[in-house]
Amino acid sequence: MSKIVVFGSHIHGAAGEWSDIDLIVVSESFRNRNLFERANLIGKAYSDTVEKYLIPMDIILKTPEEYNPDFGVVVFAA
Repeated sequence: MSKIVVFGSHIHGAAGEWSDIDLIVVSESFRNRNLFERANLIGKAYSDTVEKYLIPMDIILKTPEEYNPDFGVVVFAA
């Protein structure tokens, strides 16, 4: 994983009580993998996080080439 990017209502100060967290995870590991294979790579981490914090999340999985750096705020960079 090279980056985690937050976008959506939490970035714009418009998050409400029922808002989810919108994330983009950027990783070389997603290269040459389809959507389902990418989701399988993060499945356990995703379910553990949702279970621990009880916050719904929408996660978009991108390779570095697919990610547009003008979109969202980077909250983690390796």
